[in-house]
Amino acid sequence: MKIARLESHVVYVPYKTPITWASRVSEGDTFVLLRIVTDEGLEGWAEALANPLWTGAVADDIVRHLAEVYEPLLVGADPLWTERLLGGLARVPEKGNSRSLVELALCDLQARSAGVPCWQYLGGWTDRVPVSWLLNRGPVEQMLEETAEAVEGHGFTAIKVKVGTDARADVAALGLLREAVGDETLLWVDANSGYGLEDALWAAQGFAEVGVRLFEDPCPLDLSEESRRLLEESPVPVMVDRQVNSAKSALDFLCHGASALNLKVGGMGYREARRVISIADAHDVPCVIGVGSETDVGSLASLHFRAAVPELDAFPAENIFFMKLAGTILDEPPQVKDGFVQLSDEPGLGTVPSEAALKRFRVT
Repeated sequence: MKIARLESHVVYVPYKTPITWASRVSEGDTFVLLRIVTDEGLEGWAEALANPLWTGAVADDIVRHLAEVYEPLLVGADPLWTERLLGGLARVPEKGNSRSLVELALCDLQARSAGVPCWQYLGGWTDRVPVSWLLNRGPVEQMLEETAEAVEGHGFTAIKVKVGTDARADVAALGLLREAVGDETLLWVDANSGYGLEDALWAAQGFAEVGVRLFEDPCPLDLSEESRRLLEESPVPVMVDRQVNSAKSALDFLCHGASALNLKVGGMGYREARRVISIADAHDVPCVIGVGSETDVGSLASLHFRAAVPELDAFPAENIFFMKLAGTILDEPPQVKDGFVQLSDEPGLGTVPSEAALKRFRVT
């Protein structure tokens, strides 16, 4: 079996309603879907977010890089020789997480070749993954209403809340949210580095009083003594996200005092994510599989990885962002019931993108 070709599909998927992020209000996002096809007709799919503010590359950059740099290195090669293939790609620069895109598509293809689902091919820990709702910034009434719909409609028992604009308003909102969901619901917050140090420490005290379990990226974090002070003094465990993109950066922040790590599998790849998890486990620090504004394609790839690794059981996965989009890409998108996603026993990811969806959202 040999790799015959790489196909790129660029799609733009709008959100159901505009979302306020830390630095912008967005109505949707652009994604590159990669399909790797073999001479025997097997295929593997993966997805990369093409948002230059987050990944540093636009869709055209990623597509051109895949076609002009990676495809000549991959065509004609055996897709089961993972280390050789990815080792070859590592010797050239990448664009927009394109190397991770290839790795995840290869895994889907390899699992299909083996006749097993990705969660089993990657380790086989479980086929049922707990997930958390993502609550974006907005008026408190809107946040409470959205939370009620998520809990009543899908059984979520964990909620990640975006904060970081106004410490006092955020603490007040978390107090109201805790009253609404009760003491048993797991709450954690993500400030996207929006606070200053003193506001972050003040907010952490308020969040601790309402039982918030993790405080993600409270303020810009680095390896300075100021950041060490926050990591040591926060009464809520601090989870580092955007600064951790490799095993080396993970080790640096673990040695600096990080209490948890948020891993973006789509940007990091399965192999590097496993290295980070091993290092974190040795430091007795949990990892969370984080959300990366994925469609259901990227979400499913992350959920299969979460299901394969027992060390990730401390916290639910965050990969339900596709529920905020105006449409899905897959023939059979994940379904959330009782706060869990039940993964398929079918080979690979268990499903493929719908031709109708690719046509509906296609950019190029």
